[in-house]
Amino acid sequence: MRKNEVLAAIRRRYRDREPLNVSAVKREDPELVAAVYAVTPYWGWKQALADAGLSYKSIRIEIRDTVQCLLCGKSFRSLFGHLRIHETDVADYRTQFPNAEIVSESMRHDAMERHGEMSAAWLPHWEPCYTAEYVLDRVKAYADCGMWMELTTIERVDASLLRMIRSYLDETSWDDALRIIGLDPVVYRGCHRPDDFSLADLQSFLEQRRRAGLLSTPSALFATYDDRHRRPRVFVWAMQRYGNWSVALDAAGVDRSDPLFGGVRYLTKESVVEDLQRLQHELPDMSHCTANLLPYGIQLTKAASRYFGNWDAALDAADIPVDIRHRSVTYDSADEVVAAITERLTNEFSVAPLDVFFGARSDIQLWKAAFRFFPSWRAAVVKSGGTSAQVKQAAQTPLGTRAKVLRELRKRSSDVSRLAITSLTSDVADKHLHAMASGFFGDWQSAVRAIGVDPKSYHQWNLDPHRKYVEKESIVKEIQRRQRASEPLHTRGLTDGEHVDVPLLYAARKVFGNWESAIRAAGIDYDTIVRKRQDYDAYRDRVYRNYMSADQVINELKRRHAESMPLHVRGVTHNTNPEYRDYALFRAAKEYFGTWEAALTEAGIDVESVRPAWVTKRSERLRKKQQRR
Repeated sequence: MRKNEVLAAIRRRYRDREPLNVSAVKREDPELVAAVYAVTPYWGWKQALADAGLSYKSIRIEIRDTVQCLLCGKSFRSLFGHLRIHETDVADYRTQFPNAEIVSESMRHDAMERHGEMSAAWLPHWEPCYTAEYVLDRVKAYADCGMWMELTTIERVDASLLRMIRSYLDETSWDDALRIIGLDPVVYRGCHRPDDFSLADLQSFLEQRRRAGLLSTPSALFATYDDRHRRPRVFVWAMQRYGNWSVALDAAGVDRSDPLFGGVRYLTKESVVEDLQRLQHELPDMSHCTANLLPYGIQLTKAASRYFGNWDAALDAADIPVDIRHRSVTYDSADEVVAAITERLTNEFSVAPLDVFFGARSDIQLWKAAFRFFPSWRAAVVKSGGTSAQVKQAAQTPLGTRAKVLRELRKRSSDVSRLAITSLTSDVADKHLHAMASGFFGDWQSAVRAIGVDPKSYHQWNLDPHRKYVEKESIVKEIQRRQRASEPLHTRGLTDGEHVDVPLLYAARKVFGNWESAIRAAGIDYDTIVRKRQDYDAYRDRVYRNYMSADQVINELKRRHAESMPLHVRGVTHNTNPEYRDYALFRAAKEYFGTWEAALTEAGIDVESVRPAWVTKRSERLRKKQQRR
């Protein structure tokens, strides 16, 4: 049935005063309804009525009080109880009769009125009850009125619609529903089209916010909603158009160093190198921790990783001497501790225990020094002149005294393996225990000794000893064998990967004092096998790359795949070949696509085909181990 024939049929029903709501037409003329929803692009019943010159205010609406059982022909208000007579249930009934209704139209109408008050406030209902066709028309109507087409937003304003999608469209997801009505879920979640806005609109939007003194950073704009729970549409358009907000700001020609636009200090890798060379004469050391404690330190360290791959590579590019790259601050007096805490307070850095011990601006040396000179971290913050709010923040821990820490450790001592520091997880309770034990007692092992437990008693190699190597000769012989077999001899190669041998590492350290002495005893030059030094030399030779859009990431992935270069995570981030290693690519892929695997998939690359054999073997080994448990 062509479109003009559909319109003629609708007008004929209207002239004959026949009902024109979807549920009624489906009963009397299902071919007409099917023809409307077969039209592409998506038409829908409401639009078909409008094209026929009709509206819901002018048509006749009819709903029935009963629903017919297709097994016996009898009618009831609901079939839930009746189906038991036929010894069947709803699932089997709908399998035999797809799209069959179980509840009468009048009951569905009453339910929609009871549960649809919120959704009606956003988008009033025009059909008397839900049908599969009305579900799709309603999704389309939300998109047409400019609603943010994200699942969480629709759930907030019309939860019943999502329930009806699951009920009428079987296993259809929200994205599938958008595709049925002709919308691309990836693009249309932002409810915009490429020609909705222009660069001039973006510039005008940014200028208005600048005049009003409003922040135009991604975090500020993501937290901005209108009365329909939508983020600024120009912002969403720009994110889709340019790939990320930084590129959009550059296209708009704004000064990104302006605090309202993020106050970005490092727009080029040259600016990072210049600042690093300046800071080496102003800071006590050039460690990552010391840099992060600057007011703009997070910007500096992130820019270093973005432009050069990691912090050490950036220091190499700036020719920073190796001897000043490690943390040298020791806090040898109470005055030094107070001065450091005062600086944190002045810069408005967090003084919450977990942030000081684990956060981006962590300073573990300061944390431990504060406990050496003051009764607690809170007392040190009070002594440094912290406000009441800052003092309250410094006390945000359930283990604020030595007694509480000891009590918690004794609880765990019933199973000594739970006292191993390796048993601590990222759980907040474990983090509090680790931080406060390190503060009150200096380190974790000292805290464990304070409850009368020897740390050696719970060490995994003491609990389950497997002494493969006892004498020096056996250790030296195994090291030499690994060298002949080209197996890794750096410590990471002994603890991870295909050639794991942790007992060799532990035995060598116990017998020779450290791993380096064991390597030299085997007649091997330690500098040729140590991983970190190899990496530093390679970083000096590498070409630093930068990826400012998702398209650049995709193009690079395709190039690497075409040239048969490694594409698994470790082969990209830790490859010993500087031409293959590209940590900036890995970071950009996660930034634009969420995960490395998602970026590979977007580039049309099979994830399994690039995964090394040892990863597959390890996954299988872990799976079998989990099954045995």
